[in-house]
Amino acid sequence: DAGGATAIVVLGGGSHRYSNQESGVEFVSDASALRALEAARIYHLLSDPLMITSGWMMPERTRSEAALLADALIALGVPAGRIIHEARSMNTREHALYVPPILRKHGVDRFVLVTSPTHIRRAVRAFEAQELHPVPSMSAMRSSRPGRGVSDWWPGGGNLNISQRAIYDYFGLVYYWSRGWL
Repeated sequence: DAGGATAIVVLGGGSHRYSNQESGVEFVSDASALRALEAARIYHLLSDPLMITSGWMMPERTRSEAALLADALIALGVPAGRIIHEARSMNTREHALYVPPILRKHGVDRFVLVTSPTHIRRAVRAFEAQELHPVPSMSAMRSSRPGRGVSDWWPGGGNLNISQRAIYDYFGLVYYWSRGWL
């Protein structure tokens, strides 16, 4: 479905900062890491597309989510020179407002939008409200590991986290619809 796409837009899904009194380190969240994995996979399937990472710099951070996503993508083989950071977006609506000017500036008509499965519907609709038609590509919900079994269906932290994300995005979809943003 991504044939002819000349760009990939990967939306930030959060980041973490760990610090002590002297210093700190910042990393992408699990959701952002999984999105970066999917974006890099698509990048290697296409013909050297532009990569746009989108996500703001939270207070008391030294780097934006967009920059942290770019680091992950570079580690996955995406050339730094093909990555553009959009570091103002604080939410899905702002991604859909701030990314289109970058796409237009670079002459991009067809692009792949990468985000989480629970978030993809709202993200695609937010971009469509801006008269863009992204090709949706969902990241995994969790990191793959061998030996998944029956216990993966039992209540646990990881499964409850996925449920929480799904509920959040269903309410987000209703909220965006009620505001006329979709």
